[in-house]
Amino acid sequence: PGLRDDVSILTGRPNAVLVVEFQSSEADELTKKVESAFNALTRDLPEAKLSILLDRADQKRVWNIRKAGLGMMMRMKGREKPCAFIEDAAIPIDHLPHYVEDLFAFLAERGLRAGAYAHASVGLLHIRPILNLYEGTGVRQLREVAEKSVELSLKYGGAFSGEHGDGFARSEFLKVTHGEQVIEAFREVKRLFDPDGLMNPGKIVDPYPMDRNLRYGGGYEGKEVETIFDYQEDGSFSNAVDLCSGVGQCRNRFVGVMCPSYMATRNEFHTTRARANALRDALNGRISTRHKNGESDWVSPEVLEALDLCLSCKACKTECPTGVDMARWKAEVLEAHAAVHGRSLSAKLIAHYPDQADLAASMAPISNWVAQSPPVRWVMEKAFGLDRRVPPPRFYRKTLRKWFREFQSSEEYRTSEADKTRSRVVFFVDTFTNINQPAVGIAAIRLLMAGGRHPIIPDNVDEGRTRFSKGFLREARELVGRNLEILEKAIQENWPVVGVEPSSILTFRDEAPNLFKTEISRRLSQSSFTLAEYLDREIREGRMSLPLGPIDGPTRLIFHGHCHAKALADTAAVVRLLNLIPNVEATAIDAGCCGMAGSFGHEKSHYDVAKAVGEERLFPAIREAGSNARVVTEGFSCRHQIEHHIQDSHPSHYAQVLSESLKR
Repeated sequence: PGLRDDVSILTGRPNAVLVVEFQSSEADELTKKVESAFNALTRDLPEAKLSILLDRADQKRVWNIRKAGLGMMMRMKGREKPCAFIEDAAIPIDHLPHYVEDLFAFLAERGLRAGAYAHASVGLLHIRPILNLYEGTGVRQLREVAEKSVELSLKYGGAFSGEHGDGFARSEFLKVTHGEQVIEAFREVKRLFDPDGLMNPGKIVDPYPMDRNLRYGGGYEGKEVETIFDYQEDGSFSNAVDLCSGVGQCRNRFVGVMCPSYMATRNEFHTTRARANALRDALNGRISTRHKNGESDWVSPEVLEALDLCLSCKACKTECPTGVDMARWKAEVLEAHAAVHGRSLSAKLIAHYPDQADLAASMAPISNWVAQSPPVRWVMEKAFGLDRRVPPPRFYRKTLRKWFREFQSSEEYRTSEADKTRSRVVFFVDTFTNINQPAVGIAAIRLLMAGGRHPIIPDNVDEGRTRFSKGFLREARELVGRNLEILEKAIQENWPVVGVEPSSILTFRDEAPNLFKTEISRRLSQSSFTLAEYLDREIREGRMSLPLGPIDGPTRLIFHGHCHAKALADTAAVVRLLNLIPNVEATAIDAGCCGMAGSFGHEKSHYDVAKAVGEERLFPAIREAGSNARVVTEGFSCRHQIEHHIQDSHPSHYAQVLSESLKR
């Protein structure tokens, strides 16, 4: 999913892609070089297509695709995966085609396939045979292919290992490629500097067999456990966890969102792949907790520790080349752990926040005074682990639903309802919009009506986001199911379902289809939109216009997108909408997660990490912009985090900014 925009440079659905880079100071000369090369390459390939990319942004897309080649291959479903063990063979360029043809013919004889990518121009292709290393047959094929590759590389005057070193995968064959005399020289140097063989045993000198230290190997069994989400697409929960290939995209810094906790701590233990490894070891029995009754619990303390700093931001679902979905897996782990050990008071409090918020709203403003008072915040920290430094959200007695009930009797709304030309839009009211930020919901409804739509608010229940975050999956599934029933008429009528809180509305796009394999759930996932996505689509396709005029105050707007929207929606839609305001220049902040992530930043045990996540890129960018820029967000948690950590910062929701600019 993270490469959706990048692959737009490709024409059709090619079987192979060849990238050739030319350099020149003259654009015309570049074009001539490219066309000349293309004509030479495609004399016997009339169906080949040419894309000449002079724009730097397009060129960056090429390298993004190239970089993600490994991860995209590893995204294959099931237990057959492209395996890395012969990929370093470096062959003289004149012989490279023959080496590749011979190797692929050898694979075909055994009913095997392979993927190939990388740098042919220097005589090296990464060829990854697709093997099932969970079974003994696959392990035997691993050795057969390796031995054949060594034979072919020697035949064509190449090197079996030409780029990444030897290690466990290739050291065994060094005697064949280098000869006993050279290997003995290696051994003498090794003994001189490491007489006890402590450093990297089993590599280069006195190597282990290549098939000894396999992650899986014949007889490997990943435990299948009861889950709430459906993992049929992957075959099982264990197979889903095995999607992590260890490629390490989650160790990125300064780009994207994944992985916020690693960016903050710089600790490998807090990467997405480390969490996947912990889950893998738990499912195959390498780590577990044994109870007094003798039963083994796969959710061990080590697994919980590894998952503790996962913010459930969903970035890995999009940015990880293999599509690891750690937020979903963490929810499964917490549900399974609770089935044995019960729930903490803190988890119950946060998961059932929507119920408590209803009561608090009915008692506002007294509830705000009580919740914000220092003694109560001290108690909340001691009893529930909610850091007293972070002010709790405020409640509004006049909720969005109360306002809308009054608004429905107005002439403006009745006229809209009677106008049969107006398209109906279902506005999904989540807990935060209803109780903590009703002004955002009012702005959204004003925008929909200004665009010629008739908004309808159903009597929906909470979508379950707080339950998902704390692993109350059975309760969350029940809430999603009730909403499917409530929204069924709207779905049958093909009315779009729109919301302003990304983590809430995108539940129907992400979690719902994996909880309910029904036609209604599938259709709802396709007809659920963030407000920005819906407005932007309708405007760009000519079905809507908004009467926007200049706004007061700073006209430079810097936008911070919600993590769930970055992963599952189109945050660029917000920037496009804001730039429709006549006197505005809006740009997106190139920053990852804010660090709040629902309740994460409220918890005392996570406060410092949450702050460090924001300080990685987001907070410095806002401070640098200063008072000349207005901060715009789309997530309730994001605004809360920015207001708390940056003095005199008052972020606005994009719906409020657009509503301000509506011509009355």
